[in-house]
Amino acid sequence: MSAFGIVLWIALAILVLWMATRFLPASVDHLHATFINVIALVPLLWIPLAVLFVVSVAKHYPAQAICSFVALAVDVLFSAGYFIALPDTVNHILGMPKQSHTLSVTERQTALDSCTSITKASTNATPDTANSTTATDATQQAGTAASCVTVMTINTRYGNADASAIVHAVKQYSVDVLAVQEASAELQQRLQAEGIADELPHVTAGNPTGEDNGGFNILYSRVTPIAQVSDATDIDAATIPAQTLQIGGVNVTFASVHTASPHRGAQRWAAGLAGIARLGTPSGAGANAPVIAMGDFNSNSTLPSFRAALKDGGFVDSSYELHSGAHVSWPASWGVVPAMLELDHVFHTEGITTLNQRTLTVPRTDHKAQIVTLRIDGAA
Repeated sequence: MSAFGIVLWIALAILVLWMATRFLPASVDHLHATFINVIALVPLLWIPLAVLFVVSVAKHYPAQAICSFVALAVDVLFSAGYFIALPDTVNHILGMPKQSHTLSVTERQTALDSCTSITKASTNATPDTANSTTATDATQQAGTAASCVTVMTINTRYGNADASAIVHAVKQYSVDVLAVQEASAELQQRLQAEGIADELPHVTAGNPTGEDNGGFNILYSRVTPIAQVSDATDIDAATIPAQTLQIGGVNVTFASVHTASPHRGAQRWAAGLAGIARLGTPSGAGANAPVIAMGDFNSNSTLPSFRAALKDGGFVDSSYELHSGAHVSWPASWGVVPAMLELDHVFHTEGITTLNQRTLTVPRTDHKAQIVTLRIDGAA
């Protein structure tokens, strides 16, 4: 065998072993930050595998060409669930959670057409006197009960994101709940100046602590919460604010989350995902009610700890449920480099169906916003 043929085999072996890291136990992926980053890049391995296949064919190495093609097909299969509904057995083999809903494109559009874009608080909601606008509440509570809610989540990169663009997106897409990560007091002031309170007057902010990774988390909502907390569950990162809103007679808990970045500590990162999982259990903020956790998870579905959080919390990842492709969100500000990884997510528990999802570029932040419309299946 020629030296070049050996090089091709070595390159292929490295890539196959790299792909296999996605099947490691969740207790292993956070041994070191570099390990987390390496596993997170598995969805991009189709690029070197495709190059390896082309080179093998061009240089007449059929064995390497066949093996690289098989590896390429497997790597593509890892992401197939983002485009088509896979059988539970296939999802299990791939290490992915079950997909609870398999609505067709037509069914989703029909459901979207029947949704209203404004949530309705319960008539017995307790007013948030510190953050509410009485006149706004009266108008909203007089409306028709809705069975859908549109949420938006955005990491604002140390509070530097364009506040005007955020408020414009809230208006344009009729956002009912906005989750902000890496916020600052100065960003809050800019959002206020841009008129965020006219759309989303009710604010619940996390408690700023020394564990914040780039800033604190905030939730803005269109209607008065019937319950709210600034620290929904113990997490070794920015505290998680949560609000419970009544939507069509169903109490739904929303949370703005942000795990520690791997470079701030691999163990902290893993503990953050475990903390998010607790939100979906009876001991978390969403006890006996549907839960929507959204924000910057600093991870994607390739990582075992991410998939463990989905399973342990009883969550569904909206993007994986929708079958309309991956909604990559990072990096969003690297010039000609496109967004490549889906680090920002909207999770939900049972009783909710994802109807639509889009990403949106917001100036002066390195994350794209995720905007998702969800149907509350138990709503009147």
